[in-house]
Amino acid sequence: MGNEEKGNSLQPTDERVQSIFGERTLRQLRWLPGACVIGPRRDVLLFGIGAVAALAGGGFLLPQDTLSRMGVRRNMNSPGKEWFLNKALRIDDDVAEALYSKNRRVPTYAKSQITPLKNNYNGTTPDPGYISGWNLTLDGLASGLSISLDIRIS
Repeated sequence: MGNEEKGNSLQPTDERVQSIFGERTLRQLRWLPGACVIGPRRDVLLFGIGAVAALAGGGFLLPQDTLSRMGVRRNMNSPGKEWFLNKALRIDDDVAEALYSKNRRVPTYAKSQITPLKNNYNGTTPDPGYISGWNLTLDGLASGLSISLDIRIS
């Protein structure tokens, strides 16, 4: 009551809310006669320079095999490139460590909470004959072995 008498209420009035969220009148912009021509040209040049710099920087980070396929024959494997990529990976690892803490646990569910997965075959589930000849070969393992996996239907 005391605040209302003084006119300094903590509750916003309708006029105050309308002034905050209401539509404001548009400002008129005045241009000098040559400014419309100079501004866009400068913007296009700056955008072009920025695009070329981004393309060159991104190209510098590509693997040597990819650069060779693109026609760049010069060896671009430098210690600076390795350092930059290692720092980027370190930042990625730090973020992952912060987001996925060892103290947080993955939720577990009771058997009654498990629901069947929706299939991804336009509503029809393929018969087992569809995948009888499927296999997957894993090459380049750290052990040096090559492993072939298949589906056995019993």
